[in-house]
Amino acid sequence: MGREQQQGRGRQRDLFDEARKGLRCHDDPGGGGTAARATEERQAPTAGDETRALPLQVMDEVASSANLNRAYKRVKANRGAPGVDGVTVFDLLPWIATNREALIASLLDGSYQPQPVRGVEIPKPGGGMRQLGIPTMVDRLVQQALLQVLEPILDPPDRTNAATSCRRSR
Repeated sequence: MGREQQQGRGRQRDLFDEARKGLRCHDDPGGGGTAARATEERQAPTAGDETRALPLQVMDEVASSANLNRAYKRVKANRGAPGVDGVTVFDLLPWIATNREALIASLLDGSYQPQPVRGVEIPKPGGGMRQLGIPTMVDRLVQQALLQVLEPILDPPDRTNAATSCRRSR
Protein backbone atom coordinates (compact mmCIF):
# COMPACT_ATOMS: atom_id res chain seq x y z
CA MET A 1 0.00 0.00 0.00
CA GLY A 2 1.39 3.39 -0.99
CA ARG A 3 2.13 6.13 1.48
CA GLU A 4 -0.71 8.30 0.18
CA GLN A 5 -3.22 5.49 0.71
CA GLN A 6 -1.94 4.80 4.21
CA GLN A 7 -2.38 8.44 5.14
CA GLY A 8 -5.84 8.61 3.58
CA ARG A 9 -4.89 10.89 0.66
CA GLY A 10 -5.16 8.24 -2.02
CA ARG A 11 -8.15 8.04 -4.33
CA GLN A 12 -11.11 6.89 -2.23
CA ARG A 13 -13.25 4.36 -3.97
CA ASP A 14 -17.00 4.75 -3.72
CA LEU A 15 -18.01 2.28 -1.04
CA PHE A 16 -21.76 2.69 -1.20
CA ASP A 17 -22.64 3.05 -4.90
CA GLU A 18 -22.95 -0.69 -5.46
CA ALA A 19 -25.43 -1.02 -2.63
CA ARG A 20 -27.78 1.62 -4.01
CA LYS A 21 -27.81 0.24 -7.55
CA GLY A 22 -30.17 -2.60 -6.72
CA LEU A 23 -32.40 -0.74 -4.27
CA ARG A 24 -35.65 0.84 -5.31
CA CYS A 25 -36.51 3.46 -2.73
CA HIS A 26 -39.95 4.08 -1.29
CA ASP A 27 -41.96 2.16 -3.85
CA ASP A 28 -40.95 4.62 -6.54
CA PRO A 29 -41.70 3.11 -9.95
CA GLY A 30 -38.77 5.08 -11.34
CA GLY A 31 -40.69 6.35 -14.34
CA GLY A 32 -39.98 9.97 -13.61
CA GLY A 33 -41.97 12.47 -15.63
CA THR A 34 -44.20 15.30 -14.56
CA ALA A 35 -47.60 13.65 -14.54
CA ALA A 36 -49.87 14.57 -11.66
CA ARG A 37 -50.21 11.96 -8.94
CA ALA A 38 -52.74 11.63 -6.19
CA THR A 39 -51.18 12.79 -2.96
CA GLU A 40 -52.24 12.26 0.58
CA GLU A 41 -51.58 14.95 3.16
CA ARG A 42 -50.16 13.57 6.39
CA GLN A 43 -50.81 14.87 9.86
CA ALA A 44 -47.86 16.10 11.86
CA PRO A 45 -46.53 13.24 14.01
CA THR A 46 -46.95 13.36 17.75
CA ALA A 47 -44.59 11.92 20.33
CA GLY A 48 -46.57 8.68 20.59
CA ASP A 49 -46.91 8.09 16.84
CA GLU A 50 -45.00 5.28 15.21
CA THR A 51 -44.27 7.43 12.15
CA ARG A 52 -41.07 8.41 10.43
CA ALA A 53 -38.97 10.94 12.28
CA LEU A 54 -37.54 12.42 9.06
CA PRO A 55 -39.08 13.01 5.63
CA LEU A 56 -38.25 10.43 2.98
CA GLN A 57 -36.27 12.93 0.91
CA VAL A 58 -33.98 13.64 3.86
CA MET A 59 -33.33 9.94 4.44
CA ASP A 60 -32.61 9.48 0.73
CA GLU A 61 -29.93 12.14 1.06
CA VAL A 62 -28.58 10.60 4.30
CA ALA A 63 -28.32 7.18 2.64
CA SER A 64 -26.81 8.49 -0.60
CA SER A 65 -23.49 6.97 -1.53
CA ALA A 66 -21.78 10.36 -1.71
CA ASN A 67 -22.94 11.30 1.79
CA LEU A 68 -22.03 7.91 3.30
CA ASN A 69 -18.59 8.04 1.67
CA ARG A 70 -17.95 11.50 3.14
CA ALA A 71 -19.14 10.21 6.53
CA TYR A 72 -16.79 7.23 6.29
CA LYS A 73 -13.84 9.53 5.57
CA ARG A 74 -14.67 11.68 8.61
CA VAL A 75 -15.08 8.69 10.93
CA LYS A 76 -11.83 7.21 9.65
CA ALA A 77 -10.00 10.51 10.15
CA ASN A 78 -11.36 10.89 13.70
CA ARG A 79 -10.25 7.37 14.65
CA GLY A 80 -11.43 6.80 18.20
CA ALA A 81 -11.85 3.80 20.45
CA PRO A 82 -14.07 0.87 19.49
CA GLY A 83 -17.60 0.57 20.87
CA VAL A 84 -19.26 -2.41 22.56
CA ASP A 85 -18.85 -4.56 19.43
CA GLY A 86 -15.04 -4.16 19.42
CA VAL A 87 -14.98 -2.98 15.77
CA THR A 88 -12.09 -0.56 15.22
CA VAL A 89 -11.83 2.12 12.55
CA PHE A 90 -9.62 -0.30 10.58
CA ASP A 91 -12.34 -2.98 10.75
CA LEU A 92 -15.01 -0.60 9.43
CA LEU A 93 -14.08 -0.85 5.73
CA PRO A 94 -14.41 -4.66 5.60
CA TRP A 95 -17.67 -4.38 7.56
CA ILE A 96 -19.01 -1.90 5.01
CA ALA A 97 -17.98 -4.14 2.11
CA THR A 98 -20.02 -6.98 3.60
CA ASN A 99 -23.00 -5.10 5.05
CA ARG A 100 -23.52 -1.94 3.00
CA GLU A 101 -26.73 -3.10 1.29
CA ALA A 102 -28.32 -4.02 4.62
CA LEU A 103 -27.19 -0.74 6.21
CA ILE A 104 -28.63 1.39 3.41
CA ALA A 105 -31.87 -0.61 3.34
CA SER A 106 -32.29 -0.28 7.12
CA LEU A 107 -31.70 3.48 6.91
CA LEU A 108 -34.25 3.86 4.13
CA ASP A 109 -36.95 1.67 5.65
CA GLY A 110 -36.51 3.08 9.16
CA SER A 111 -35.45 -0.16 10.80
CA TYR A 112 -31.89 0.92 11.69
CA GLN A 113 -31.28 0.57 15.43
CA PRO A 114 -28.12 1.91 17.07
CA GLN A 115 -26.16 -0.38 19.38
CA PRO A 116 -25.64 0.36 23.08
CA VAL A 117 -22.72 2.64 23.86
CA ARG A 118 -19.65 1.52 25.75
CA GLY A 119 -19.22 3.38 29.02
CA VAL A 120 -15.74 4.52 30.01
CA GLU A 121 -14.68 6.71 32.92
CA ILE A 122 -11.90 9.24 32.48
CA PRO A 123 -10.37 11.47 35.17
CA LYS A 124 -11.40 15.12 35.37
CA PRO A 125 -8.65 17.75 35.65
CA GLY A 126 -9.93 18.90 39.04
CA GLY A 127 -10.40 15.42 40.44
CA GLY A 128 -13.23 12.94 40.13
CA MET A 129 -14.27 10.94 37.09
CA ARG A 130 -16.26 11.76 33.95
CA GLN A 131 -18.43 9.15 32.24
CA LEU A 132 -18.05 8.88 28.45
CA GLY A 133 -20.26 6.94 26.09
CA ILE A 134 -18.44 5.44 23.10
CA PRO A 135 -20.70 4.47 20.17
CA THR A 136 -19.82 1.70 17.72
CA MET A 137 -18.04 2.65 14.49
CA VAL A 138 -21.17 1.91 12.45
CA ASP A 139 -23.24 4.16 14.70
CA ARG A 140 -20.61 6.89 14.28
CA LEU A 141 -20.86 6.47 10.52
CA VAL A 142 -24.65 6.87 10.65
CA GLN A 143 -24.41 9.81 13.09
CA GLN A 144 -21.93 11.56 10.81
CA ALA A 145 -24.10 10.92 7.73
CA LEU A 146 -27.10 12.40 9.56
CA LEU A 147 -25.08 15.38 10.77
CA GLN A 148 -23.86 16.21 7.27
CA VAL A 149 -27.44 16.39 5.98
CA LEU A 150 -29.22 17.92 8.98
CA GLU A 151 -26.70 20.55 10.07
CA PRO A 152 -27.13 22.78 6.99
CA ILE A 153 -30.92 22.51 7.42
CA LEU A 154 -31.13 23.06 11.17
CA ASP A 155 -28.19 25.43 11.62
CA PRO A 156 -27.68 27.31 8.35
CA PRO A 157 -24.90 29.87 8.13
CA ASP A 158 -26.16 33.23 9.38
CA ARG A 159 -25.90 35.33 6.25
CA THR A 160 -27.58 38.40 7.73
CA ASN A 161 -24.90 38.83 10.41
CA ALA A 162 -22.14 38.29 7.86
CA ALA A 163 -23.63 40.96 5.57
CA THR A 164 -24.11 43.33 8.50
CA SER A 165 -20.54 42.89 9.71
CA CYS A 166 -19.22 43.54 6.18
CA ARG A 167 -21.15 46.81 6.00
CA ARG A 168 -19.88 47.90 9.40
CA SER A 169 -16.25 47.32 8.49
CA ARG A 170 -16.40 49.72 5.55
